[in-house]
This record gives sequence, structure tokens and C-alpha cells, in this order.
Amino acid sequence: MNIASPDVAAHPDPATVETLQGLPLFADLDEGDLNHLANLATRISVPSDTVLIEEGTAGDQFFVILDGELEVTRQEGGRTKVLGVLGPGGFLSEMSLLEDRPRTASARTTRDSDLLAVQPRGFRDLLARSPTAALAMLRTVTARLRSTESTLIEQGRMAGLGTLAAGLAHELNNPAAALVRSTDLLAEALSDWHRRCSEL
Repeated sequence: MNIASPDVAAHPDPATVETLQGLPLFADLDEGDLNHLANLATRISVPSDTVLIEEGTAGDQFFVILDGELEVTRQEGGRTKVLGVLGPGGFLSEMSLLEDRPRTASARTTRDSDLLAVQPRGFRDLLARSPTAALAMLRTVTARLRSTESTLIEQGRMAGLGTLAAGLAHELNNPAAALVRSTDLLAEALSDWHRRCSEL
């Protein structure tokens, strides 16, 4: 979903400014900065079950959830993994803008939602004007990187467990095969012994 860059208006939407004032991300912005941000952003309404961003696409906007809920997912090993569910005050797509790289996850609305779509210029201005917003984003980015690291470590452990299981299966199969062979040989020996006994 791509939102066009808005023209800067002389008077931003008062309802949008009021909503922004209530979000922790913008706690230290004064009225002038809030008005500036509201001018550089677009308030959008997104119906339930709409894919807002797709993994692998260019990160050309930053989104702030004003109302509603989004489920964030990522493809891992051919499966869809839920990374989290974001509600009002949550934000996403900041990492792709910071790194200028494709998005690493997808996001879908789980109910009707109102969001603020911030263009790159507004995103840069926000970071420059608001230490609180910059710190909140830093914490979020760090948490998401840790989550990714944990996933990679877990995948490494699972791969290690798979190798261990294969090794154990091999070790178990060899004695089992030897036991089967020994049992067959014993059966043949017993059969031969009975035959010889009957010939006496």
C-alpha cells in the first residue's frame, strides 16, 4: 500500500495533532513540531484484513498506528511466523527507512485501523526534532534485532538437534542391524543343530 506525499498545509488537521499528542512516541514534541509532523504525514483508514506492507518491498514510508491493530509476520523456512501484534501507539517500517533496505516483514490489519503514513522527509524531521522519538525507535530496533538474533540462534539449535538425531539414529541402526543379523545367524545355527540331532 503506497500513500502519496502530501502537500504541506498551512493548518494541519486538529484531530490528527490531538491524537499525536497522546502517543508516547511524540511526548516531547511541542505544538509547532506536532503541526509540522502532521503537515508531512497523511492520516489513512485501512479496512480489516488489508496487507499494509509486504516483506521484500521498498521501505518508502513510516507508519504510526493511531487506532486499530496490525499483525506483523515474516516468512521463515516456507512458513509464516507471527512476530508480533501492534496496537495504538505502535509503529513500523522504521528499520527499512533507517537502513534504506527492503522491508524484512509484512503487516496486515486485523481490524479496521487508522494510521499515520509519514514520508521519509517527515521521518527524518521527527528524528531530528524529537530525542524521545529517536530513543523509542532505537529501543524498538534493538528489541527487533534481538528477536531476529534469538530466531537465528534457535534455528541453529534446531539444525544442531537434527544433526544429533541423525547421528543417534545411525548409531542405533547399526547395533540394531547387527542384532538382526546375529538373530538370523542364531536361528540358522539352531535349525542346523536340530537337524543334526534328528539325524543321530
